[in-house]
Amino acid sequence: MRWMLSAENQARWVQSTGLFPLRASTMELLADYSASHRQWTEAVKLLPHGEDTPQLSSWRLVRVMLGDGFRDMFDTIRHPDLTEGQVPLILKQMDDTVADLNQ
Repeated sequence: MRWMLSAENQARWVQSTGLFPLRASTMELLADYSASHRQWTEAVKLLPHGEDTPQLSSWRLVRVMLGDGFRDMFDTIRHPDLTEGQVPLILKQMDDTVADLNQ
């Protein structure tokens, strides 16, 4: 476990997977990677704003519903006629479904 969590191995892991490091100290070794992967760098900056998943029994269902909803919005093969104007309606429907499941 210690080998896997070393900063050097974490840096190699990030470079091969594009995922986030588990240790802040690894970021120092990722300067070149960060410079060439701007979207990844911007995502890393958002990590401190992340929150844990809700500790609700309904979360298992909500998580699946959200995954299905977002997949459907971005699946242009299944929904080639989805317009930009429909996205807020889908998001509202998803939000309403979350509220129903959390009651």
